Amino acid sequence: MNHRAMNHRAMKHRTVHPIPARPRQAPKPTHGLLLILTVAVLGLVVAGLTGCASTAPQPGTVRPGTGDLAFRLLWSGSADLDLYVVSALGEPIDYVRRTAPSQGTLDVDCNVGESRCPEPMENIFWPRNTAPPGDYRVWIVLADPKGLTEDDEYRLLALAHGAVAWERRGLVRDLARGFSPVQLRYP
Repeated sequence: MNHRAMNHRAMKHRTVHPIPARPRQAPKPTHGLLLILTVAVLGLVVAGLTGCASTAPQPGTVRPGTGDLAFRLLWSGSADLDLYVVSALGEPIDYVRRTAPSQGTLDVDCNVGESRCPEPMENIFWPRNTAPPGDYRVWIVLADPKGLTEDDEYRLLALAHGAVAWERRGLVRDLARGFSPVQLRYP
């Protein structure tokens, strides 16, 4: 059996978890949009000036994006985890390809290189009215185990319109054995 046929057969039997949708509404004008964008840009500039390779600002200064759909990885400890998402249109988003044509964006990336975030997080999201409908694949990679302890835990969340629609928890050390991609359907 060729590789393509095996992948098709594996996809046929894969469990797809639906993500509940909320009816789409036209976005309301936001007078604070310029302020939010300015704060986000300043957070990135400050991170760059301080030598922090992370796009994550200090806790409490800027919130990670939510929009229609977001995939958020939270963990304890100083290991470097990477979040990977393939959109319903087949667009990969990760630490190398931070944005997709469908507007999916990696906006928070912690524990890069030698810098460490006090509350590590990675976040990939689609702004309101932009997430393409269909199946998304998401997975985690333990990129650098430096500083890993036995008790470090992770939480992988799928958020629809800011509300948790799906969650998986585990120990970071178990990611060394690999993490099978999860397929989630939106809406």
